[in-house]
Amino acid sequence: MNRHDNDREAAPIPDLLAQRYRIVSPLGSGGMADVYLAQDERLRRPVAVKVLKARLAADVEFLERFRIEAQAAASLSHPSIVAVYDRGSADGVTYIAMEYVRGQSLKQRIRRDGALPSDEAVTTALAVLSALDAAHAAGLIHRDVTPSNILLSGDGAEEQAALTDFGLVKHLDTAGETRSGAWLGTLAFVAPEALRDDAVDGRADVYALGCVLHRMLTGLVPFDRESDAATITAHLHLSL
Repeated sequence: MNRHDNDREAAPIPDLLAQRYRIVSPLGSGGMADVYLAQDERLRRPVAVKVLKARLAADVEFLERFRIEAQAAASLSHPSIVAVYDRGSADGVTYIAMEYVRGQSLKQRIRRDGALPSDEAVTTALAVLSALDAAHAAGLIHRDVTPSNILLSGDGAEEQAALTDFGLVKHLDTAGETRSGAWLGTLAFVAPEALRDDAVDGRADVYALGCVLHRMLTGLVPFDRESDAATITAHLHLSL
């Protein structure tokens, strides 16, 4: 059986991907990929398998950058970074296999509970900051630090934060189209220099984390406006 038979954006995925990953259930879907809970039949452990949308899997330039970035992300080892185990193409789809984090995203947590207690927000931000420090030291810029890409496991004071999706959204703009050479991410969390198409470095990730911290403390995104153009202007002039 192939999944997503009625979804033109999604690549059909077999129940046993690459003769290794047995698909259990969907975990989520975004503009560039679908994510599944799967069982690694070789190592007998649960994993999260991310499958690229068909339109991206057909883009040779994107695939090459994806390959390089996935390899780099797989080299990172940090308690607050979701581990990348494997990447490849099989059965007509391009995928990565990652550590499966039992829990929810920070976005889901905020949608459910609203603003976080200040101590939990600071603890989460510090964990992500530590992850970014490790990534930047390895020469990697995340480019899409958002509540959707911060996963939480555990409960309350015991909750642990982990950053995921290194490099996967680097080549997508806010409208979901490919654009070579541009900073691409989620508009509510993009640094001014990225919006100006200036040279960017790890400080843009730190800016995005600051926006995430604002979201955690208030329940709202900063620079929230009625249009993308107005939001961009607010970021550029730092006008809350």
